[in-house]
Amino acid sequence: MKISMTVNKTNCAKCPYHWSKKLCYDPDGKNLPYCPTKHEQALLKKSLQEYQKPEIFEFAKQASIQEAEGYQRLEGDNFKPIKPHILEIMEFATKMNYKKLGLIFCEGLAAEAKAVDKLISGKGMIRIASEVGWRRPLNYGMLGIILMSSLDPKNVKRILKKYSLKPYTPMSITDADAFSLRLEQIRDQGYILEKEEAVEGVIGIAAPIRDYSRQVVAALGIALPAGSRNQTKGLDHIVDLIKKTCETISSDLGYLKI
Repeated sequence: MKISMTVNKTNCAKCPYHWSKKLCYDPDGKNLPYCPTKHEQALLKKSLQEYQKPEIFEFAKQASIQEAEGYQRLEGDNFKPIKPHILEIMEFATKMNYKKLGLIFCEGLAAEAKAVDKLISGKGMIRIASEVGWRRPLNYGMLGIILMSSLDPKNVKRILKKYSLKPYTPMSITDADAFSLRLEQIRDQGYILEKEEAVEGVIGIAAPIRDYSRQVVAALGIALPAGSRNQTKGLDHIVDLIKKTCETISSDLGYLKI
């Protein structure tokens, strides 16, 4: 007697449909003969329940954010990476507040592993990078906020209504009203001093640059490691240097201070 057995195999990689037309994305979408979205509802429900666990939800959330920050959208559905994977790993570890990372390698890659270890575990080192093509969010860092402060309140309100303010550290300002008040303060004092609002452990100081039309056309800033509480005097000196430098550049661009 011969026994015939059919084994259902899932192979999502062979699904030929565009992602927007797949069943796993659209309830009315298309699927292969054996699709887990259609035939494994119990497993799917159980998997979704895992996301209710705080640690799983946070991991998935930060992983999605990291992926979104790592690509630049081109025409249509085309994307291109704008960050090396090693940088993405470092940024993701920071987002998750991981203190230890396991580095597993074969002997043939010992030299590369040594370089990675030096890159990741440098004591007291803080890496700040701005990759080509990266569009900064409105409230991310001193330079963007300085440029925002040069806009009139109506434009600020319009922009804040269209784009939400996302948190990047516990110090990030995410309330639109509080952000608007912050912009008024910056306009009045002529510079920004942000403490760990964009990157934990980093202080940003910046001021606007104007041209002959008296409009703000750029910004100049400096990032510093956050130090002790006794560094206030030193920060005041740096603020003065930044402001004077911006005034000099503005003067070279035809700006006349009245």
